Amino acid sequence: GILYVTMIVYGQLVAAGVIEEKSNRIVEILLATVRPWQLMMGKITGIGLVALIQVVLVAGVALVLASATKLVSIPTLGVDVVISGIVWFVLGYLMYALLFAAAGSMVSRQEDVSAVALPVIFMLVAAWILALTVAAPYPGSVGTTVLSFIPLFSPVIMPVRIAAGVAPLWQVLIGVVLVIGTIYVFAAVAGRIYRNSVLRVG
Repeated sequence: GILYVTMIVYGQLVAAGVIEEKSNRIVEILLATVRPWQLMMGKITGIGLVALIQVVLVAGVALVLASATKLVSIPTLGVDVVISGIVWFVLGYLMYALLFAAAGSMVSRQEDVSAVALPVIFMLVAAWILALTVAAPYPGSVGTTVLSFIPLFSPVIMPVRIAAGVAPLWQVLIGVVLVIGTIYVFAAVAGRIYRNSVLRVG
């Protein structure tokens, strides 16, 4: 749940940050010294680091509390599950942040953040609903396995399968490769949209 919420919150911050720089015309000054895709990736990376610190802190506190209260043992909770969750968060954040950045570059007012971010949020919500209704109850099913290979759903569904102990390493690696490939494609497309849209106001 924390990964899903964090991706939505910080993804929208990326879009809002892009719009703020555009509406204040700061972007025009910045683009005199850096390329558009560098500026876009800098925004995504900066906000992403803050998000990652938050996720790591929450995961660390959860592990400590679980150990201290003896409600759950660390081996049962699975340090590997926590680490894989963080890895999937990083991949998911990069993939969706690129979409949020591209969407944010197409408008000029902060009031429009929600409207342009809505399609991206819908995809995340769809992944979360599938994780709750399909992956969580049936982590080892064929349907869940197939869904975990779809890049837009992988960051939310694959961690569920890993936590349930039904995801073989080769399947996890295939999922990672597919998501990285999608990030590469999204980076190219988002970079082009950002470059063509970020200087257009109105």
